[in-house]
Amino acid sequence: RDRVQEVIHKAVFLSFCVMYVFGLAGYLYAYEETNGNILLNFDPSDNVILLGRIGCGITTLFALPMNLLPCREALLSLISQIQERTIKSENQLSVGERKILLARRSNESSISDNQNNSRSITFSERGSNDKNYN
Repeated sequence: RDRVQEVIHKAVFLSFCVMYVFGLAGYLYAYEETNGNILLNFDPSDNVILLGRIGCGITTLFALPMNLLPCREALLSLISQIQERTIKSENQLSVGERKILLARRSNESSISDNQNNSRSITFSERGSNDKNYN
């Protein structure tokens, strides 16, 4: 896993360097007249610029998955932190509040299952009651 992380970090850094040099070169070419898309500053019929456009497209194409990996990890980390906080807050509830929360959840579960016309499970203080609607 450490090797994979190292390869990912190096690949993202290399992609950053290529894109940074590409943007800097485009800005230095036209200074204040630089468009948001630096490729629009050049003549469309120039073959060297066509090669640059192709290179930029390939770099962007392959950089996207590398940039999405850290975003995915951050999103999964955020989701797990939210779940942990929810569990902590539920553990701090009083007995009465827990009963109310369980009743609400059972009603929501029963309603959503009835809407699917498949199965309804009702929870109470005595246990669960499993009803089939087939």
